[in-house]
Amino acid sequence: MKTQIPRDSCFQRKRQASGQAGKRNRFFRYPDGAVANTLAIGYCLSGYVGALALLAGAPFYWWPLAVLWLGHSLVIAAYLIHECTHGTLFSRQRHHHRLAVVLAWLTGACYGDFGAIREKHLRHHVERADIVALDPRALMARHPRLRRLVAAGQWAMLPAVEILMHLLVVLYPFRRGGSWRQRSRVLAILGLRIIYFAALATLGWQVIVGYGLAYLLFLQVMAFMDALQHTYEVRLSLAGPRARPTRSRDYEEANTYSNLLSRRFPALNLLVLNFCYHNIHHRRAAEPWHRLPRLHNEHYGTDPGPVVSPGEQCRRFFRQRLDRMADTAPAAAGAAGVSFLTPL
Repeated sequence: MKTQIPRDSCFQRKRQASGQAGKRNRFFRYPDGAVANTLAIGYCLSGYVGALALLAGAPFYWWPLAVLWLGHSLVIAAYLIHECTHGTLFSRQRHHHRLAVVLAWLTGACYGDFGAIREKHLRHHVERADIVALDPRALMARHPRLRRLVAAGQWAMLPAVEILMHLLVVLYPFRRGGSWRQRSRVLAILGLRIIYFAALATLGWQVIVGYGLAYLLFLQVMAFMDALQHTYEVRLSLAGPRARPTRSRDYEEANTYSNLLSRRFPALNLLVLNFCYHNIHHRRAAEPWHRLPRLHNEHYGTDPGPVVSPGEQCRRFFRQRLDRMADTAPAAAGAAGVSFLTPL
């Protein structure tokens, strides 16, 4: 006697198979993100090229606008890399890797490969700590001259700690014990970027100066957004195996803050691709950037608890810019040198 297979299970398997096939055939992971992601990717790529064109050939009164445009294009590119680490843009992981590699060349994060960037950031989520291979505060404590130099930059309102971390990504493979593969990669990339910037210099001094100012603006925005989003401990374990979470979700929520640029005008938060909705991002890390405002409002409503006001952000960021450099700095002073773009 033949066993009868319930019709419902057959239909269910067919629906699951068709659903999986549909996901594989979609280019974007979420259908409601197709327009938003296309606009964001198109903006950062066209902005990068368009701003350089303005710096090179437009009348000089366009120069400040071109610097701001280029700096903002780099900011959006960086936060699209963040989306790539979480796999929220495309249905296939290889598309995230390809886009991230292109955007890393734009943002200067190309010296560390995307795999290392992704590993560092995901460990930040899993272990609920700021995971690093090299703590810049301890490094500066061991080298007083370096600390004085960085402190002078921070005092002058420059993103000196971020600059240091990007330089260390280049230098780190040349430490004792570094692999020849890492060193050859860095040397090859460094050579290509020197050629690229030499070519830009032929377009005029205003291009190189404008690019430098735009890049400093970009690093300052990244430092500003990272500084007050967590009061996590810094853990030197990036070079080792991934650890199991030692902190609870309640700890994660209590030590995570959303630094909205504006609650009254949420469209302004698009300036940082909604990265400022940080609490809901940690609760729902697989959700794409364009859904975060709605999810934040659904979960928190008008609760101001996890939100740091823009005025408070500015006061604490600039007043405590030197305090954050100390290896004994309290967690309330904020973090420095923990950008996901620097896999150290």
